[in-house]
Amino acid sequence: MQNKILFLEDNVDFALVLTEFLKNHNCDVSWTSEVTKAKKLFVEGQFDLVISDLHLKTPHYDSESSGFNLIDFIRNQVKSNVPIVVTTGLELIPEDQILRHGANYVCYKTANFQFDEFVRTILKLIK
Repeated sequence: MQNKILFLEDNVDFALVLTEFLKNHNCDVSWTSEVTKAKKLFVEGQFDLVISDLHLKTPHYDSESSGFNLIDFIRNQVKSNVPIVVTTGLELIPEDQILRHGANYVCYKTANFQFDEFVRTILKLIK
């Protein structure tokens, strides 16, 4: 059986590479770059894990287009305990703040980002 993952990410290159890594590890990935669509997909599907970027580039950035908005929706409106992994290039946001917001794991997208190591971490969270 495939692990179902919801993936919210606006960086197309990052999303395509990570999606390919996940598919190679028996994961069915639903990828979107829009918070509204991610919420809809989450309600309609049964996901084993959510991966969310925090800062999504939109023409008019606001709190509605933030990964924090998706986390709030999952934890406080849907009341789900599905594991949530945050990926962000914003190293200014402390990890403990992101975890307090409802994420289970935080991974900063740095120059030496290791996709294979990240996928191993994701698979451990799903088990």
